[in-house]
Amino acid sequence: MGIKVDAGETPQEALRREVHEEMQCKVEIGDQVEHTIYEYDFGIVHLTTYYCKLVEGSTVLTEHVFTCQIQKGHTTSLSMYKGA
Repeated sequence: MGIKVDAGETPQEALRREVHEEMQCKVEIGDQVEHTIYEYDFGIVHLTTYYCKLVEGSTVLTEHVFTCQIQKGHTTSLSMYKGA
């Protein structure tokens, strides 16, 4: 999920807002997992991932095709790669 951080928002607040808008549920934002930077011909992209916990509702996909849940401690099997 890509997010835009609005003026006066922290990245965590923006993520919480975007999840609510795009997935119709509420999450608790946890620790940062990773931060990667990719440089493309059109600009620089920062990808930051956070642990999130569903605290209210269930996911309703309004903007996305699928979701997956990964338990804390199992994130080493994930890869954020430039071709994504």
